[in-house]
Amino acid sequence: DPVVLTGKSTRRILFVGGSDPEMGAGLQMDTRMAGVVGCECISVSTSETFQDKDGLHSVEPTPIVAFQESLARAFSHDLDAIKTGAMATDAHVKCLAEFLDLYPGIPLVVDPVGAATKTAKPDAVLLTAAGKAAMVRLLFPQATVVTPNLFEYADGYDYAQCKAVYLKGGHGADPDLVVDVLIEDGLETARLEHPRIAGATAIHGTGCALGSLMACALSQGLELRESVRQVKTQLIRFLES
Repeated sequence: DPVVLTGKSTRRILFVGGSDPEMGAGLQMDTRMAGVVGCECISVSTSETFQDKDGLHSVEPTPIVAFQESLARAFSHDLDAIKTGAMATDAHVKCLAEFLDLYPGIPLVVDPVGAATKTAKPDAVLLTAAGKAAMVRLLFPQATVVTPNLFEYADGYDYAQCKAVYLKGGHGADPDLVVDVLIEDGLETARLEHPRIAGATAIHGTGCALGSLMACALSQGLELRESVRQVKTQLIRFLES
């Protein structure tokens, strides 16, 4: 049975990102996680990707007019949270930002997906350089929380303007322990540690799963620190199952 994060009624989440029909990350993982915690989802695709066990082979961005029309339909519903994944290009980022300006106040989780962990073709990118710059400028300041991994975070310069950053520690050097850190207004406010889970590195889309669960938790009206604790617990259950 679905594990509902709180006793509140079903919430509706908008997921905006790349479709990954072969490997099940991206929007497919978003939908899966929403179902696990009992949330309703609306998906808007920025791109169609082809990935397999060897990596990312191709990315076909959604035509911007079709993307805009899909967002218009999505925002015609009452949304309780929004989560973004692979945003493809700066045009897609700018289009979403325009809708966010029209519908302020909805909790927003930004997973700053820029590159696949494995890339089979150098020209296959989940977010162009111009797209990344647009994301930093237009989405980061509006986000309730941004969820980079250690590689995406780098020196943290691009994240200085974020209200909150949930720094995923899965790529850390410790072979036995994963350490995630919540940073709010530049200060560490929570640290979540757990032993590495055997076989978890082979699961595709764990970052997508965490961001999706975060959006679902925030849609329930939970405070961010409580959200990250519940999300981490739920993600560990998923990885261990």
